Amino acid sequence: MLDKALELEPTDFALLHLRARFSFTLANLSWLERKAVSMLYSELRKATIGDGQSENNSRRKRKRMNQEEGRK
Repeated sequence: MLDKALELEPTDFALLHLRARFSFTLANLSWLERKAVSMLYSELRKATIGDGQSENNSRRKRKRMNQEEGRK
């Protein structure tokens, strides 16, 4: 659902921030938590700390670019 929202608004910083937080949260789930989630949902998205960091860095870069465009 978050990915669909980002397709509609790819530069929305709140959505980008939520996706980065989601990746960090998934990457930090314990084995037991992953097992519980997989019982409730068909598949759990794979995510690493690096995914969360790169998503957060891209969000910051886009924000910086928008701020620079506003100054011109």
